[in-house]
Amino acid sequence: MHTIDVQSLRGISGLVLALLLLIPLASVAGDLEDAYRTLGFEIQKNAKTAVAEFYDGTSGNVTALSHLWRDRIEQGLRKEGVEMVARLGQAVVLEDIETNNAGVVIGNTSADVIITGRYYIHQKQPPDGMDLIELHIKAVSSKDLKLVSAVSFTKILSAGWQRMASKVWFNAYHGAMETVANDDGGYGPKLTANLNRDPACYQSGEEAIVSIEVETGTYLYILSLAADETATILYPNRIMPKNKMLTRKFEFPPLQLRKSGDLSLQLYPMNEIDTEEKFKVIASRQPLDFSFLPTPVNQPFSGAKGGDLKKMLQVLKESKEWSEALLPYVVGPGCSVGALNK
Repeated sequence: MHTIDVQSLRGISGLVLALLLLIPLASVAGDLEDAYRTLGFEIQKNAKTAVAEFYDGTSGNVTALSHLWRDRIEQGLRKEGVEMVARLGQAVVLEDIETNNAGVVIGNTSADVIITGRYYIHQKQPPDGMDLIELHIKAVSSKDLKLVSAVSFTKILSAGWQRMASKVWFNAYHGAMETVANDDGGYGPKLTANLNRDPACYQSGEEAIVSIEVETGTYLYILSLAADETATILYPNRIMPKNKMLTRKFEFPPLQLRKSGDLSLQLYPMNEIDTEEKFKVIASRQPLDFSFLPTPVNQPFSGAKGGDLKKMLQVLKESKEWSEALLPYVVGPGCSVGALNK
C-alpha cells in the first residue's frame, strides 16, 4: 500500500531571547549611514513608512538575523526623520517586485511606503577571512509597488551571527508560493477544486480527497504547502506519473486506488496540535518541471525548502497560461466531531 503522508516535521518555537538582538555588528559606519541618508532623502516628506520582514536571499528564511537588520534600518530611518508606522508582518519578496510585481499582495497597512530587504551571507571572504553580509534594500509605494528608492551595501559580521541565522521564524518563498498567481490576462485553463470536507477539518490520520474540474488536455499538479514552511508534490507521482488530463473531472487519489488500498492521502498535524496547511492545485497548458520536489510516499517526509522553494516560484513566474486553486485545511484534535459541534 502506498500512503502519501502530509505531515509537518519541524516545530519552531515562537520565543527567542531578546538578548540575541543585542549582538553587535563589527561595523556600522560609512556606507550604512549613507544608506540611511539615501533612503530618508528619497522617501517623500510626511510619507508614512513601514518595514516588512527581511529575508535570506538564498534560503528565503526570515530569521533573528533578518530582524536585527530590519530593526537597524528602521532605527536609522527614524533618525533621518522618516515617519515610521507599524511594521508589516510579512515578507515582500524582492524577486516579485523585480518581475513586474508578480503575485505581490500587501496586507493591511497605513503606510505609504514599504521597506523590504534581501541579504546574502558570504563566509570567510579573502583576504582577511571575514564573514560578510550583502544587503539589498528597496523602498516601494504601498499602492502600486513602484520603486521609491534602492540601496545595497556589504558589511562585516561579528561572531555570533550564525546563532541568530539559525533562529528561523518562517520562509518568505513558502509564503509567496501561496499568493503567486498567473498574470497572463486570464488565459490560463478553467479550474475548480474542492476538498471532501466542509469545513475542511480533519483528525490526525484521516484521508483527504481533492475533487477537480479542469479543461482536458492540460497538465495537472497538486502541491502540499506544509506548516513547517516546506513543500512537496503529491501529483504526479511514481504511481501516477502521467498528469495530462484526458477527462474534465479528476479525483485525487482516484477511487479505484483508494478501494484497492494502493494509494491514499492521509493528513497529520504538527506536534499533535491543530495545524493549518494548504494544497495548491495548478493546471497548465504546458508541462511544468517540478521534478526536484520530493513526494512523501509511505512515510512522513521532510519537504523542499530554501533554494527549491525559490526554484518553484521561478518555474511558475517563467511560465504562462496556467491557473491555480488554493485549498486550505486544518488537521488536529480540534477537528473531532465533538469539537466541531461546540
